[in-house]
Amino acid sequence: MTANDLKRLTALHVDKFRKEQQCFLAEGPKLLDELLRSRFTIKAIYALPEWIDAAENIPKRIDVVKVSPKELSRISQLKTPNQLVAEVMMKNNPQPPPSENEWIIALDDINNPGNLGTIIRTADWFGIRNIVCSMTCADVYNPKVIQASMGSFTRINVFYTDLQQWLSVETQKTPVYGADMNGCSLYDADLAESGILLIGNESHGISKNLHPLIRKKIAIPAYGGGAESLNASIATAVILAEVRRRC
Repeated sequence: MTANDLKRLTALHVDKFRKEQQCFLAEGPKLLDELLRSRFTIKAIYALPEWIDAAENIPKRIDVVKVSPKELSRISQLKTPNQLVAEVMMKNNPQPPPSENEWIIALDDINNPGNLGTIIRTADWFGIRNIVCSMTCADVYNPKVIQASMGSFTRINVFYTDLQQWLSVETQKTPVYGADMNGCSLYDADLAESGILLIGNESHGISKNLHPLIRKKIAIPAYGGGAESLNASIATAVILAEVRRRC
């Protein structure tokens, strides 16, 4: 690897440079396997010699570059680098889909990358195909999001848009359910066959300007007295489990 290669790849740790290059990094054999089965385009694989020697079924169109452990640690953002780093082209998801006839997750200012990655993984588990994010959400191609999603990012469409504007249109035809601690119990709420589940910021909840667009506020009942709230990704999982049980 050249010094310029190392500089370019380490720059992909930063949101600004990922957007400029329209590329991101994914680390480890498991994520590579997921990417090879997906529609993502892999530009190159940077791997340790022992992985390259044992590798099978890597398409010839993908450049495989041998790197030293020191070089891999420079490229990687993991404390213990995992054999390889893939350089991958971003997908272009310009417009969120219409919300009719399916459940969609809408995320308002989920800025913790680990939470976003876990929500993507949760959506995959429950068969949700589309997630619509506000412009202030974490970047889906942040390395921490990619790692936390455990490969689910290859199957879920993630869109970024003006959430207020999008919900203003969608709420005319699809019910919006907002996760709110002051809402009615999730287990007593009437749930439609399709809808938008709106999850707010980890600390501040759903933005005030979005409240008028919510048809029903729902809450997960607390049975203990100590915890202040649930993590956003845990709340998403609990609500989706009830949605799938009934709808």
